[in-house]
Amino acid sequence: MIEDRPYQIKAVESIVDFAVEHPGGGSLLVSCPPGGGKTVIIATSLRILAAEQGLRAVGWAHRREIACQNYDHLIDCGVPRELVGLLITGDAGHEHNDETRPARHRSPSAPIQIGTVEMIRRHKPPADIAWSDEAHMDAADGRRALRKAYPHAVHLGPTGSPCRLDGRGLKNEYDAFLQVSSVSELIALGYLAEPTVWTVPKELLPDLARVRKKRGDYDVAELGKAVNRRAIVGGIVEHWKRHADGLRTFAFGVTRAHSRHITRAFVEAGIPWAHVDGETPYAERQRLLDRVTSGDLMGLSCADLLTAGVDRPPIKCVIQARPTLSLVIHLQQSGRAMRPWGGVTPVILDHAGNSVRLGLPQEERDWGALFAADTRTDTRTDTRSKTTANVCANCHAVMPVGIEVCRECETPFPVV
Repeated sequence: MIEDRPYQIKAVESIVDFAVEHPGGGSLLVSCPPGGGKTVIIATSLRILAAEQGLRAVGWAHRREIACQNYDHLIDCGVPRELVGLLITGDAGHEHNDETRPARHRSPSAPIQIGTVEMIRRHKPPADIAWSDEAHMDAADGRRALRKAYPHAVHLGPTGSPCRLDGRGLKNEYDAFLQVSSVSELIALGYLAEPTVWTVPKELLPDLARVRKKRGDYDVAELGKAVNRRAIVGGIVEHWKRHADGLRTFAFGVTRAHSRHITRAFVEAGIPWAHVDGETPYAERQRLLDRVTSGDLMGLSCADLLTAGVDRPPIKCVIQARPTLSLVIHLQQSGRAMRPWGGVTPVILDHAGNSVRLGLPQEERDWGALFAADTRTDTRTDTRSKTTANVCANCHAVMPVGIEVCRECETPFPVV
């Protein structure tokens, strides 16, 4: 059931009110930082609108694991199992390989259908309410077409980073905007843990001067060559030993080859580590996630598989080895370590320059202003707070502007 979090209760009330006020269709972008429980908010809203008021609903996600996670949240939030059907290919499985949970099931006649984008597009179940998980992807042609297939539905767009992957706003995709909570509020309430961010000297960062940009971010092929170098990868292992030894870790590379190189470097250093990607069988992916969650493995490397939809609070370190211009990618990857767990302070090892380029993940950002902005122009910088990050010249901790002395080594910052 929904936790007793005031901001979640208020958000559910706002979503239900919006649906009631727009019986012929409308769209609401729902913004809640990663770890704030946006899936629970949507699930509880659907319990009221679909299970209790008899409306039909359909939801989609870009990966089957996320679709399965949404299915579980609906059940956990009190929606009767017989009212929910799952539309995915292959084994429905359990995210945590938990045999004690009742099996997920396909039920074509159920009034609530959850599935992948491809399966929902193929079957197109009827719906009065539609929700598009990870709504920052909704400017893509396929997602836009799927939403247009439900012209009279109320559309909900939950996301932890309410901007396009290229940094622009989403006003062209949604009619209204709901800010559920903020990073600072969630940290103050104890629902998120503020991370310590470390970077490395400039000579250990990849040289991006000749890497071209493509669709608002670095070209993946060229970027892969720039980062997949022995000295840079080796520096990642030593950096982890210095600042995160013993912390369960996700490492984000650029390509599969880069991710495998990072994995080899850790294994050769005697640290239990594994690589995972989209070709790893579903059951094996879950087994590897369980192993790193339990501490049997210290880390998993990937390109982007674990960027979204993975809620494993024991993960307390994120290695950012992928430089990006996408604020969405930066915040989502950072957020994998910011779920509270055992009072452990999260650690982000930034080997990509992302925190200096895009801001610290705990910074406040004016998402409402971005939503209201003219999206014909690149408004990436509008998502940032007015502060920028500073790097300590001595220990390379990343701090917000305004801090006079490094909190980690007490080295004074230069007076500007």
